[in-house]
Amino acid sequence: MDAIHPLFNRKKPTTMKHPLRFHFILPFSGRKPVGGFKVVYEYANELVRRGHEVQITHAAGLYLGVNSNDRVWINLAKFLIFSLLRNYRPDRWFTLEPAVKTRLRPSLHPIFMPVADYVIATSWETVEWISGYSGKKGEPVYLIQHLEDWHAPKARVLGTWRAIHKKIVISRWLGAIAEELGETSSYIPNGLDFNRFGMDVKPEDRNPASVLMLHHDQAFKGTDYGLKALERARKVMPELRVTCFGAQEPTPHSLPDWVHFELRPTPSRLRELYNQHAIFISPSLSEGWALPPAEAMQCGCATVLTEIGGHEYARDGITSLLCPIQTPDVMARKVLELIEDPEKRVKLARNGHKEIAQYTWPLATDRFLEAIATRKNNT
Repeated sequence: MDAIHPLFNRKKPTTMKHPLRFHFILPFSGRKPVGGFKVVYEYANELVRRGHEVQITHAAGLYLGVNSNDRVWINLAKFLIFSLLRNYRPDRWFTLEPAVKTRLRPSLHPIFMPVADYVIATSWETVEWISGYSGKKGEPVYLIQHLEDWHAPKARVLGTWRAIHKKIVISRWLGAIAEELGETSSYIPNGLDFNRFGMDVKPEDRNPASVLMLHHDQAFKGTDYGLKALERARKVMPELRVTCFGAQEPTPHSLPDWVHFELRPTPSRLRELYNQHAIFISPSLSEGWALPPAEAMQCGCATVLTEIGGHEYARDGITSLLCPIQTPDVMARKVLELIEDPEKRVKLARNGHKEIAQYTWPLATDRFLEAIATRKNNT
């Protein structure tokens, strides 16, 4: 195998002499699992363990009008309901450290925002708010986790990349976009929680004809292509066992009866699912830095993934099998290849498990603290 990722070659962590006040802003509630939110929560946990202060503000509305009163009554109603029920937090699917302070606010207007040393935008909508805050609200930082042009014009989204000087990108393909715009950024891939996910069942002890996939209703996740690939694989191998999981329940006719579906599995149940399956597939058309395939690798699955920037930890034929996007026939062939060649499947699973072990939250947080402390970012 190749040497470990150069980002992690440095052994001396970055430390700060005094506790800092961090304020992360999320565009909506955290009651349902969202990969980008999980990243924020992981950073928050690691930062408070190091003695820093962390506040996380959740906006009551999904997409709030910037500096205007549109949807104000809808957002106020959401704020009152979520506040009354206290269900805006991620307690059902993620455990925050007690020291992490969470807040729900009806909007991201500066009057609702606390004083901090750093205020971190986590989506293009939040950038449009924090770029107008006073310095007392904190030095702005933009944590870029995807291009996010699925709900807004691309030009508007990219405009937010120019609005804040300090930018952190979670993958190299996002860093390349920043470079094309003439902007600098710091590249920090996500970490993973190795207490939450791990290999409990040896790859060679699993049913080779068992496949797991994330089911998602957003088109860029490629769920339809994944289902087509598995349907074609089943024509060759009818005994194929397929499980999907997701945060949104599929419509009654969107899943064939041969697919078992689990809605919002708990972290412990998700670990069981990863360990109960031999193969994990990700047919995504685009990802910032995909968490589920990485978690599957932590748990010893062999992976068949699309060849996209968000799967940058995957190396074809070494840690995963890769295929072009929107090619269900190719993905089906690669799934069958792993089922029919147990030695290859186990080798990929073990290589992937070893490779992904580099990506830890302590290491990512070291780089995060280093990036925000510098006067100028470097790609």
